[in-house]
Amino acid sequence: MQQIPRFDPWIVRGTIIAPCVLAIAQLLWVFTVSNRLPEQIATHWSGDDTPDGFMPPIQSTLMTAIIVIACAQIGWLGAKTSMPLVVRKPIAITNLTLCGFLIGLEFALLIPQLDTTDPTAARIGWVYAIAGVIIGLVAALLVTRRLKDYSSLTDATVTEQTSPVLPHREGDPTPIDVSVTISNGVKVALAVWCVVS
Repeated sequence: MQQIPRFDPWIVRGTIIAPCVLAIAQLLWVFTVSNRLPEQIATHWSGDDTPDGFMPPIQSTLMTAIIVIACAQIGWLGAKTSMPLVVRKPIAITNLTLCGFLIGLEFALLIPQLDTTDPTAARIGWVYAIAGVIIGLVAALLVTRRLKDYSSLTDATVTEQTSPVLPHREGDPTPIDVSVTISNGVKVALAVWCVVS
């Protein structure tokens, strides 16, 4: 019988390690371009689309990196191979889409403010946040295609004596094989739900 890993390596690499590495890479990028950013960048906008919240760019990106790394830890729930595949896939999709959005949102704050001196005139570059969601969703779908359902490898033999009062058959117990897949329609519906919400 094949040894079942405790954690799915694709989820660990794809939904936990990758977002953490990208968040740290984004932080390092901000260190390299910090001389091109204002000392205080706009980080919050009022209802009339004017900035009303500011902070240093490194502090903003550090906070985003901490949040992304914390969100990536949700991936451990989906990495446990004892969880059914039907539960692990949505966790991976939601996790990577959320992390992609957060990283993209930070780029949406930073890139439009490169080479500017007045953060009060800044606007959010929503295209970067949308690109982050799309990249996160595509990465999630690629990762979830690689996932295995380890429950079919579980030994399902009966080890207890059969009850004399319950009906039963003599001989070897029938092995149980439960394989669950998600149809393309459900994947699309889940992807739309993740993007919309």
